[in-house]
Amino acid sequence: VNELLGTDTIVLGQYDSGSTSGTTFLPNGLAYSNNQLFVQDLDHNRVLVYSNASTIKTNDSATFSLNTQDLFTSGTDSIKGIRAFTTASNKTLVFVTDVTKDTYDCYTSPFSYNQLPSFSVPHFDPVPGNYPLSVAFDTSNLDLYTIDLGTVTKLTHATNYSIPILTYGLNASNPSSKSLSSSNRGFIDCQSNLWIADSGNNRILRFPPNSTTADLVLGQPSFTSNSISQLNGPYSLTMNSACDTLWVCDTWNNRIVQYSYPFYSSMNYSQITLGFSSSNFLKQPVDIAFDQDHSRIWIADYGNSRVISYLINSTMLYPTPVYSTSQPSVTVSPSGSFIPFISHSSSVSASPSTSPTVPVV
Repeated sequence: VNELLGTDTIVLGQYDSGSTSGTTFLPNGLAYSNNQLFVQDLDHNRVLVYSNASTIKTNDSATFSLNTQDLFTSGTDSIKGIRAFTTASNKTLVFVTDVTKDTYDCYTSPFSYNQLPSFSVPHFDPVPGNYPLSVAFDTSNLDLYTIDLGTVTKLTHATNYSIPILTYGLNASNPSSKSLSSSNRGFIDCQSNLWIADSGNNRILRFPPNSTTADLVLGQPSFTSNSISQLNGPYSLTMNSACDTLWVCDTWNNRIVQYSYPFYSSMNYSQITLGFSSSNFLKQPVDIAFDQDHSRIWIADYGNSRVISYLINSTMLYPTPVYSTSQPSVTVSPSGSFIPFISHSSSVSASPSTSPTVPVV
């Protein structure tokens, strides 16, 4: 665990191999809010919660599981993306994507074992066959963006998240400023711009408020290209609190890259990179989060079956490495996604006409 930052490094998930306890998991997502770390465990379909996250040490066990009765029980539904947000009233909202029920479930603090969602938002599925993955949430106006394999749907709190306002990515035949291919995670910045990791097109897109046409592309020289010369299957992204630094999980290059303000199309990432093009550090990182003061970074290091965290400091400055432009060997799923660790079940389908009961947040 000392391969980069020594004693400051924290590793979770690499203890008591084979157990379903809170010390082992296969992380496919994570979130951090109000000094709590939330880890989505793909192997056991559960959300592990680490309370008082600022005191976590290597191989600590989770405090509890949000959707199971204990730390030794697997969940019954297939879950995927997780996102946590803190509202103006200091309430923590955790959105968990339930692929089995085809819903985006919201849990509100305080949290406990085997908690029921406060409300569920149906997956509207504008393109049949695209299963739900994650959400982005605008804490300034409570708008919710539900993300599935190829589209993003904007919903508002005023309508109880029951009526689609905008749909992004419907023009998916070729790369363009309007298309999405294997969209995965999103982020809403300080100006309510929507940023999307468009994995299938090896790029990051930024959409201005209330526009389904992107005004900025990262990882590609133009909106119409999808080469792997810079980004290769980026799966997730986040920003710092000032929204002047963007961090991207460049999943198939086994690294995290950073872009710094001012942002402009086709810009290169900065000199700060985390992980290298080998399996001895990061391997298929799929999600990223910061602690409260953005001094510590947390990464879902999927390919190494762990969550790894380290302090952000000057020792992270490295020259930008050069990567091969050859496509790595991956398994393509029947759905067309080349992220091989996504599977899904659609045995239960929620009706888009079902209006959730949404509390005041």
